[in-house]
Amino acid sequence: MLRVAVEAVSPGAVLARTLYASNGQPVLRAGHPLTHSLLHRLTSFGIRFVWVEEPAVGQVHAVEPLAPPTALRVERALHRVAEAVVAGAPALPDALRAELVSLAGQVVEELEAVAAGPTAPLPYPTVPAADDGRAAWVAGAMNRGVLAGLLALAGPYHLHARDFVLAAWLQDAGLLQPAPPLPQPAPPAPPAPQGGGAGDDRRAQGDQAPDPPCRPAPEGTAQADPAEPGRRAEAPPDRSGAAASDADGAGSAHAAPPCHPSAALDPPRAAHQPALAHVHRTLRWLAGVELGGLVRALVAQHHEQRDGRGYPDGLQGDAIHPAARRMAAATAYTLALEGCIHRPGWLPHEAYEWLLAEGPRLWGDDVIRELAGVLHPYPPGSLVQVDGGPWGIVVDSAGARRLRPKVRLLPVRLGHGAGCGEAGRDRAPAGRSGEGPDAPGPRGQAPPGAPAAAGPAAEGPGAGGPAAAGVIDLLEERTRQITAWAVAWPASAAPPAWPAGSPRPAGAGR
Repeated sequence: MLRVAVEAVSPGAVLARTLYASNGQPVLRAGHPLTHSLLHRLTSFGIRFVWVEEPAVGQVHAVEPLAPPTALRVERALHRVAEAVVAGAPALPDALRAELVSLAGQVVEELEAVAAGPTAPLPYPTVPAADDGRAAWVAGAMNRGVLAGLLALAGPYHLHARDFVLAAWLQDAGLLQPAPPLPQPAPPAPPAPQGGGAGDDRRAQGDQAPDPPCRPAPEGTAQADPAEPGRRAEAPPDRSGAAASDADGAGSAHAAPPCHPSAALDPPRAAHQPALAHVHRTLRWLAGVELGGLVRALVAQHHEQRDGRGYPDGLQGDAIHPAARRMAAATAYTLALEGCIHRPGWLPHEAYEWLLAEGPRLWGDDVIRELAGVLHPYPPGSLVQVDGGPWGIVVDSAGARRLRPKVRLLPVRLGHGAGCGEAGRDRAPAGRSGEGPDAPGPRGQAPPGAPAAAGPAAEGPGAGGPAAAGVIDLLEERTRQITAWAVAWPASAAPPAWPAGSPRPAGAGR
């Protein structure tokens, strides 16, 4: 079975897992064929992804972090948080605060069962949507909440796991607030009075020239070079680790961590300034809201580093709350997967290796040991691309296979999009959690469950297509590499983010 965006499911596919409404009532039971009308109705229930049968894959023991009704309630509550921020609400509404606190407690109870289970949970996906980036923000908050809760349960803060989940949901609310306009450079100084010497002229201009403004990120699409996705554009010096130049180590596991994504409502030219201020904006929005001191400490310090190069306050060493060091490390890992406006996301194993290499210096050995124990870069059910070619689904990532899982290759669907030119080129799944613009994938290889192209050669899911090419154990075949990943087939057919012929979605690594 595969997790597929509802908009990408071909009519006739068979539902593999029962769907539930937020009240816990079943909406559609497993084994039911998905017709046009049913797929349309699912979106009215707020259901955006479904599990469908794919005979070539077999039974994959994929685990979702939360029970479907709980996940749906959390998603809807976070959407209301985003709507309140974007609408200019002066503070978190009290009724919504109470709902979030209650949901956080329920989430912790369910995560305790997940932590005790044998299989790591699969992250929640999202798809690009015309909602000012709120869908991506919600998916990121949900995944951060799960990771923060699991981390708290695994360490000395297991009794405060609810506070970790709540802080992870709210800590980036300020990113959705419109940022104040950037300061405009002052006009050039007038020329010095006539008759003065060259020295007087220079002195006069120096006296009147303003201090140079903070240099923003490059205009427009001044992003990382697609040919060298490890290279990053220039960033402000107090960015979370972005101050250190990685010119000597671009693309290595020891490169500095990526930046925080900029606020969704800001233009690309303001790539960094909004993110630097989002912590203070979040704290102002939560001022007077009854959340507890630990939640506020986690929100205030979730981008701090022990070397003093974090933000917003540049705290060092023991000045950072021990719980906040854990939240900061978990946040940094998720941001490494997400990337930012000038850098594509890293592959999960790259982010994991970076965390092991640099994390002890930034947040402490104890924190990284706890976090590494709960992180599973490729849980069963993840979609991965091997060697830039075929796509497969992870079927085993236990033990030593944590970074090099066993992958069952997916079948090639001949005829899907063939002969349609660039607009009809098959799309590979997007990067972190299926989020971001889709990139062109190998021609002739279509995601199972995606809409079939017109013509007799097209095939839908479960239509008896070609069999899978086999199983690759990356632990044994160490010369083979994962070059892209996703956690669901996306629905979007957005323009590719990378040049044609380069199968490099948002999570394609450095």
